[in-house]
Amino acid sequence: MADLIPLNKKQPKDLFISGGLDPLLEAVEQEALALSFDADPNTKKGQALLKSTARKVASSKTAIDAVGKEYVADAKAKIKSVDQERKRARDFLDDLRDKIRQPVTDIENLEKARIESHQNRIQLIRNYGDQTLEESDPEVIEGIGNEIVDLMHYDFQEFQGEADAAAKNAKMKVASTLKQIQARIEAERIAEEARVEAEVQKRLREEDKTAIQQSNEQAVEELEIQRNLVAEKVATTPPAGITKEHKRQVNRDAADSIADVIATYFDDSENDDMNINLASREIIKAIIKGEIPNVQVLY
Repeated sequence: MADLIPLNKKQPKDLFISGGLDPLLEAVEQEALALSFDADPNTKKGQALLKSTARKVASSKTAIDAVGKEYVADAKAKIKSVDQERKRARDFLDDLRDKIRQPVTDIENLEKARIESHQNRIQLIRNYGDQTLEESDPEVIEGIGNEIVDLMHYDFQEFQGEADAAAKNAKMKVASTLKQIQARIEAERIAEEARVEAEVQKRLREEDKTAIQQSNEQAVEELEIQRNLVAEKVATTPPAGITKEHKRQVNRDAADSIADVIATYFDDSENDDMNINLASREIIKAIIKGEIPNVQVLY
């Protein structure tokens, strides 16, 4: 079945542009309308004519579309070829550019590495300073201080000023933190010594209290023994005139006996001897005044 309008005389480049198909489409329309103008749809002949004309319109559509599709395929192939050549040119010229620039690039990379090396060391110094604030062990902090000193032996060239400032700040953090920790350790040591001393003093007081209690009990027993001995002596001594001198002598003898008993519980020092003598005489006075029940001096 022939198309309504043959395309073999038409160039795709002339058809597939803006408005390029308008003349062809108008021609197809006119031809189809002319063929179907006198067709009577109420008769078989008329119906056959209309169907035949419709098929020719469809065939024209298919023909136009096929030409366009082929034209697009050729265009895509050309575009692909163009893109491939463009890429090849870009890659070639990029490589050539890098090759020519490589000596300068090498120098720039060395300079970049040199600067990064300086900056990394300076940042390490800063990090040491910050790390100090998180430490609690004096030995670790002192080790960090030594690391900072070792890093400053490095030649920082034009970055020396920046390195000096970073080191100064880091050393200040090390010194401050170390001082705080040492103060805390010293305070803990003093507190511990005070605690131990308090426990020792408490224990000594308890021991002294126990010793004094035991000493008092023994002193009372010794005094009772002496009192009995005096009573026995008086009982076996023939009566005689009791003079003031006699009483004083008896009192002195009794006081000396009490002092001898008390002295067994004290150190042999001058102060202790004085205290013992005073205490023994006060005891005799209390006995004479009747301030100590069940005890008396027999003259």
